[in-house]
Amino acid sequence: MKQSIEIVAKKRNPTSRHLILIIQMMTWDQKFEVGHDRIDAEHRIFFGLIVDFKEAQLAGAPKDKLLRILNEISKYAEFHFVSEENIMIDFGYIELEEHQKLHQQLLAEVLDKYYEFKHDMIHADGIFDFIFLWFALHTSREDKKLADCIKLDQAQIGN
Repeated sequence: MKQSIEIVAKKRNPTSRHLILIIQMMTWDQKFEVGHDRIDAEHRIFFGLIVDFKEAQLAGAPKDKLLRILNEISKYAEFHFVSEENIMIDFGYIELEEHQKLHQQLLAEVLDKYYEFKHDMIHADGIFDFIFLWFALHTSREDKKLADCIKLDQAQIGN
């Protein structure tokens, strides 16, 4: 992934500072891991779709291709959120309702961004920045709370 981004970015000729930021953002980081195998696996797929969007953009993909990837991100997010919420229910996560609201809010915002991009009201960079920032903050903050709850529950069962 990283190597293909560098090649594409060189062709598009962004500034070296911008290129460094893109490469750093497009690399999986352990801070996105929450310590639950299934959630972490799904987060890697989610992250991969976000990278796909940026790679396609850097490669100069047509708008319809970017819209299809954005739609895939939206559909995958919906699946992942249901999966994650099922785990929350199984573990009696006390912040379930608040977390569900965050998920619903993101899905609504992604649909808004899709519409805005389709109608030339926002650039692809704005979509990438929004989705990547949301993913990074949500996984490293909100989803970590869930993982901590699961670890505590499992520790109590072990005692």
